[in-house]
Amino acid sequence: MKRFARSGAVGILLLFCASLLFAGGSEEEVKKVGRHGGTLVIAISQTIAHLDPDKSTDGNLGQTIDHVYEGLFEIDESYKPVPFLVDSYEKTADGKMYSFMLREGVHFHNGKEMTSADVKASMERWLVNNGGGKSVAPYVASVEAPGTYEVVVKFKEPYAPFLSFLSSIVANQKLRIRPKELIEKYGDEVIEEPIGTGPYQLVEWLPDQHVKLKRFENYSAHSGPSYAYSGRKEAYCDELIFKFVQEQSVRVAGVQTGEFHFAEEVPTEEYSIFETNPDIQIFIINSNRQGFIIINKGTPPFDNIYARQALLYALDLKELSTAVIGDEKFWYLEPSLFPPGNMWNDPNAGANKYNNYDPEKARELLEKAGYDGSPIIMLNGSDRQVEVRTTLAVKDQLARVG
Repeated sequence: MKRFARSGAVGILLLFCASLLFAGGSEEEVKKVGRHGGTLVIAISQTIAHLDPDKSTDGNLGQTIDHVYEGLFEIDESYKPVPFLVDSYEKTADGKMYSFMLREGVHFHNGKEMTSADVKASMERWLVNNGGGKSVAPYVASVEAPGTYEVVVKFKEPYAPFLSFLSSIVANQKLRIRPKELIEKYGDEVIEEPIGTGPYQLVEWLPDQHVKLKRFENYSAHSGPSYAYSGRKEAYCDELIFKFVQEQSVRVAGVQTGEFHFAEEVPTEEYSIFETNPDIQIFIINSNRQGFIIINKGTPPFDNIYARQALLYALDLKELSTAVIGDEKFWYLEPSLFPPGNMWNDPNAGANKYNNYDPEKARELLEKAGYDGSPIIMLNGSDRQVEVRTTLAVKDQLARVG
């Protein structure tokens, strides 16, 4: 089941934040050139366990730590991988070797210049510890550093998604480059000192409270146009503070009082309240956020294909999306695994099997599967209200078919 949210939850940004970040000049001038300074306070819905993205699939970790770390490749507006810390690259005709030439003069937060030795160490750790890297690892023959700014990756056989994994924004899968010395110090253990090449560096992390970052004054910005995760990054704010605020009501109140400049996971039912507040600007954006159910095919009843097919027929996705997110302006249904605009999107993929709500057909398939009525256990993140609502709505719909 796939349901793409235009924002999943509404993103709220205070208009008076602009005066804090971009002080001076007219509003039109600020929009054109921007201004440096100030502290941006962001309220996020989940705390994080640690600061090592190779050891976590937590999206909240990614949205904080990706101001610190950067990758060899990042995605553009169509989710296509484009060179970032890589200046240029070549791939052999048989697809079994990639040669990367790194950008020169890129420095880590500890003052050290990034070289191929750092990239080699980072990639080798990524292949062993990271979910994305583990997907690539079986196909890799070697990672070599033949020159100060050259990295060569050799494959046992061609592996088409390689660059997509290097730049993936899903579940912290992408490769982030760190100093070789840091990797040697921690090995496969959780790295407790986030040192990267990004526009911000770590000031402090207080578990269950906040992550504080400050502008990296020696940042080596990309020379290309800014888009999505790639291109030129401009650190306008002096500091970024990500506060962990699990209660929705507290995040909403914090936006209203100005304690927070930005809040995530704001329930859509609050939209009308914020819409009438002249001090608050609301952005409803098309995002790649999607709702889906991951099925355990190793245990009954879903080890049986007929039970899995029954699940498709048992769910009314329009009703489900309305119950979970609300008004249809905040979501849309899409049969493809990837959202429109993504280079992998195919609007016809699975369309004939998507959103075919038929409870009678579901019951027939469950009987064919030999389902005995045993309880179905569903797991969700209790601190994400969208996941909680989804689980409860799915439970209600499944109950209708027995």
